[in-house]
Amino acid sequence: MDPAPPTLAEEPGRRALSARWNSWLQGITGSRRWRDRPLGELLNIDRSVLVQALKIALSAGLSWALASWWFSSPSPIWAPITASLIALLTVQASIRDAVEKVSVDAGPLGHCCRLVFSHHKYP
Repeated sequence: MDPAPPTLAEEPGRRALSARWNSWLQGITGSRRWRDRPLGELLNIDRSVLVQALKIALSAGLSWALASWWFSSPSPIWAPITASLIALLTVQASIRDAVEKVSVDAGPLGHCCRLVFSHHKYP
């Protein structure tokens, strides 16, 4: 039986390349492996932002596929652009609604707190 051929990991040049890669990676991330920390932590991105970006990317890809394959559109580029803009407008509307709700609730709540915690006695 013939001996097994050497694998890429056993080659001497491969070890030097691997050592340089690990050194570079440790200098950037503080770790020898990418998998020690999730991508969001490496990039300092909030999880909800990553989820929104993935949703927008998925909607853009699906709209491109739908426009080009199913509808046979002559210019399917407009489908992902439209999908991305609609998603961004929806996120913007959600933020605007949240700010409105907080501001509407803060006014009466502040007034009630002022009445409760004030030192004046009302007749």
